[in-house]
Amino acid sequence: MTSSMRDTRRTFKAIALVSSIGTQFAASVVLGFMAGRYADTQLGTDPWLMLCGVLVGVASGFFSVYHLVKKHYREDERKFGTSPTNGPSKNGGT
Repeated sequence: MTSSMRDTRRTFKAIALVSSIGTQFAASVVLGFMAGRYADTQLGTDPWLMLCGVLVGVASGFFSVYHLVKKHYREDERKFGTSPTNGPSKNGGT
């Protein structure tokens, strides 16, 4: 694979990662909001469970984004021998 093709592939993977991060985080927060809002209407605790749901959604969003980025860096290092945080790997990757 040529260097140009490798760079293009890495660029598209980075774009996919960024769009996945936004989607996962937003979905987690919205799902937490909706679950909390539903629980509030059923139990009459407006707005406390909605706020708890949003907080759980934010925490869940950070957790899922962390694991997504960690997986991406692990794959990047395995395929290319480098990651943005630590440069070339010690195993002699190109």
